[in-house]
Parts: sequence; structure tokens; C-alpha cells
Amino acid sequence: MKKKGILATLVLLLSFSVNGSNAFASDSSTSEVELNALTKIDIVQKKAIDPYLSVDKYMDGRVVGIENVDILNENQKTKILEEMRFNSEEIDAMPEQLKNDLLESGGVKVEINTNISEEYHSLDGKTYVVNEKNKELIQNIKSADLKEIQKESGLSTMQTAKNSVNDGTFSAYHALMYSGKTSNAKEFVYSYVTYYTIAPPIIPTGNDKIGTAWQAYVTRTGATAYNYRGNSGYQGSVDVSSVYGTSTSFNSEFYTRGYMQNNINIPVTYVGLTTNFSSSYAHPYTPLSPAVSIGPLAVSFSSFIGSQWTWGSSFTVGSTSLNP
Repeated sequence: MKKKGILATLVLLLSFSVNGSNAFASDSSTSEVELNALTKIDIVQKKAIDPYLSVDKYMDGRVVGIENVDILNENQKTKILEEMRFNSEEIDAMPEQLKNDLLESGGVKVEINTNISEEYHSLDGKTYVVNEKNKELIQNIKSADLKEIQKESGLSTMQTAKNSVNDGTFSAYHALMYSGKTSNAKEFVYSYVTYYTIAPPIIPTGNDKIGTAWQAYVTRTGATAYNYRGNSGYQGSVDVSSVYGTSTSFNSEFYTRGYMQNNINIPVTYVGLTTNFSSSYAHPYTPLSPAVSIGPLAVSFSSFIGSQWTWGSSFTVGSTSLNP
């Protein structure tokens, strides 16, 4: 991740237009007035974090990170992340590495609309879309499939009795960070963060797969992934073979949570346009892991038995709120 910042002063900078909330059009065209508004980034205000630390903020609330994050205490990190618009629940769930990455690279969290859906791919090759009405029915199908998989794998009931059949209890969210514009002012700089946590499987399985995809006009500039067991983090590999997104693997038998972060640019000509990014997570119930395919705003998996979650988010390009 590219690190920007101020060494000894421990200040965070934010940038945007004073009138940025009025500067965005409803389509992808960019007027001279809009671009002029977007360049007004020099107005700052100072915010005290505690008696020993203050931060500088541009009018849109965007934070420029610091290089010496290691000298901050946990309370200071929390307060700065709150200034970046993260809430206490999000901060408490963050691994330490993610906190440090966000503080070092800076930016401000942008409001996004996110919807999540779940599918179950059964042993007999059917796909079920899970909802509140059929949730119990599909759980029964999962339980029956897991018993059959256990039998075929030679595992006894005693080996798995300590775990619930609610295998793969899952949660996930997106965070969108806005870091301003490139040095030539032709592109907006964003970071897509995909965070996930899952309960350990009740039987040995293949690696889980996670992918994030975006629109064709988006350019990736960097990607990282980290997996965690307790507070211990390990950097994972990221597949960057597609220009439309990235993917990584996650061993849910060993790790309990992880995140993937993609740094991306969007041309300023798309200011005011509502755009999207999407992630999918595949959790197999057998040792066979699915392959990942990525296209524009689409993550798909090869055939597998298990659960799949997909969550998509939308935001307004160039805005730090849902309502530009």
C-alpha cells in the first residue's frame, strides 16, 4: 500500500470542496463548475484528538495518513478512525493491521449502500437462494448434506459432535475509502475494503475463496490481503490476473477472519455517477475448492458444494456522502 504522511507532527489531512455537496451532476458528464469545485482542497480545520495530538482536516473530512503510526496508542488510533467516520463497532472488529493500513494511507470513509444475499449449493447439484421464509428448510438440507459428506469422508459423528450444523456462520462488510485525486487531478483515488469473518467448519474442507469486482472504467493500483487467527495476522496472496477485480483464498479451518483491500482510481469525468463494486465469498463443504472467475462487476465460482454470499455496494463518484 502506498503510504503518505507527516512524520513528527502526527497530523491527518483531508481534502475536498467546501461546496462539494452541491458540485455533482446526476450523470457522468463533468462541467467546468464541477471540476473547479473539486479543486478547492486548501481549506483546513484543526481537530484536537487529545492534549498531545491534533489533526488537520479538509472540509470534506478526508484524512491523509501518517508514517509513524506505531507511536500512536490505541485510544488515539480509535479517535482518529472515528474522525475518518468509522463507528465503534467497525473499529472494534478491525484487525490491528487494517487499523494501521487505514491510518497510514488516510482518507475518509464514504457512505455506501450495501445489500447481501446468500445461496446454498447442495450435494445434489441444486442452488437455493436463502431467505427468511426458506431458511429453516435449507438448513435441514445442509444438515443432511453434511451428514452424507461426513459418512463419505470416513469421519465419525463423535469427531464432529462438538460443532453445530450451522457450519459457516458468516458476516461481512464493505468499507469505501476516499483519498482525493491523483497528482494530475485526472482521477479520484479510492480504496475498496472487503472484510469477512466465518466460524470454523465442522469437517475438513477446501480453501474458501473471495473475490471483489468493479466497473470497467476503474483502474486498480494496488491490492493486499490479510488473514487472522486471534490477533495474529498473515499476509495472503492476491490474484490480480483480471483487470476487473481480484481474489484471494482463505483457510477457514485455521483462520477466523480476514480482509482484502484494493486501491483503485476512477476518472474525474465520472463525477456524480452512481457506481458499484461487488464481492462474493465461497465456503465449500468438501475438500474441493471452486475456481474464481471475474468480469466487470461480477465474481463467479465453478461448481462446488457449500455456501456462497454476495454483497454489492453503490456510491456516488467524487462525493463523500450518499446524497451529493
